[in-house]
Amino acid sequence: MTDIKRQVLTRLYALRGSISYLSQEMAGFSQKEELAAKALEEIEDKYCEEKYGYKKLYVAHRMLDVCNTIQREREIKGLPPLSDSDLVDEGMARYEREHGIYDVEAQERNIKYYENEVAEEQRKHKKSKIISRVCIATFIIGVVLMAIYFLGVEEVALLGIGAPVIWLSVMGFIFLPMKFSRSREISRAQGEVENAKKTKEIYIEKNRKIQALKTQVDAAKQAIENIKNDMDERIGELYPVYKATVAAYSDMIDESDWKYSDLLIYYFETKRADDMKEALQLLDRLADKKVKTENTKQVREQMKKFITESGEEMAEDICAVYENICADTAADADDLENALYDSANTSSISLMENIECIVKYKPRKSGLSKS
Repeated sequence: MTDIKRQVLTRLYALRGSISYLSQEMAGFSQKEELAAKALEEIEDKYCEEKYGYKKLYVAHRMLDVCNTIQREREIKGLPPLSDSDLVDEGMARYEREHGIYDVEAQERNIKYYENEVAEEQRKHKKSKIISRVCIATFIIGVVLMAIYFLGVEEVALLGIGAPVIWLSVMGFIFLPMKFSRSREISRAQGEVENAKKTKEIYIEKNRKIQALKTQVDAAKQAIENIKNDMDERIGELYPVYKATVAAYSDMIDESDWKYSDLLIYYFETKRADDMKEALQLLDRLADKKVKTENTKQVREQMKKFITESGEEMAEDICAVYENICADTAADADDLENALYDSANTSSISLMENIECIVKYKPRKSGLSKS
């Protein structure tokens, strides 16, 4: 192997080690975020099932239907369409009126309403009870008087007393059913009170569960936010390593071609290229991005062999390249070297996908932020 070829190949391995190191650092955050997102999805499903009776995805679809209905109704009425934010607010309000409202205060109002109804029916029942007793007593008197009449007592005297008594007796038969009717109304109203009280207790327990799940949803969201904040902080620490790598290789390869470093190494290891110019020309011939991607994946298995054998042979030279990259950054040369071997089974395309978040960061005067 010529000195030029060895030097270029050494730098390519070192480049792969650098992007492997950056990728590994980001992969940890990606895994944490993925697990946290899965946990959030599960708890949001439980929350939606408890509150609405359906999982989140179904609720989202139903919400979309509700929002479309609202806009159609406004169009029919000649009203302007709602803005996105107002539409979401109105859609959620309408959906919750139809689903997932456990209004304890409404049940308290129902309890008070039916308790008042019970009191009113009891008042009426008491009144009808008194009247019915009077009428029953009068009826009994009427029966006695009629019996006396038929036994031969003065007809005129009896008729003078008997007529109003008989009339009151008839009224007794009228008011007596009213007494039983009031009793039924009292029982019905008391039943409504009990139902409202039971519903209130159910709603209280339901709201307690919903609130507990809402707390878990908020905690899961906060966990994701914490991971993102930690990730942002770590990207700020890694960005100088990325920029140092860009500077170290600007004379040899553009960062847009880093994702194809496996192919470039493959060209050198299989003697298809003797210098970087030849290797890049071979890469350019694979004009189709899909072909480049497929070729990179095809050499992935061979990369493990190349990295194990050539990496060990060139270890000292590779470390020398790392020292230049790590000189002004917080990265350690040993970490970059270990990353080179640990990522032997991962394609350079996948490595670059993992560090896209670092690539997109831009420095500010006071630090780093996303572009």
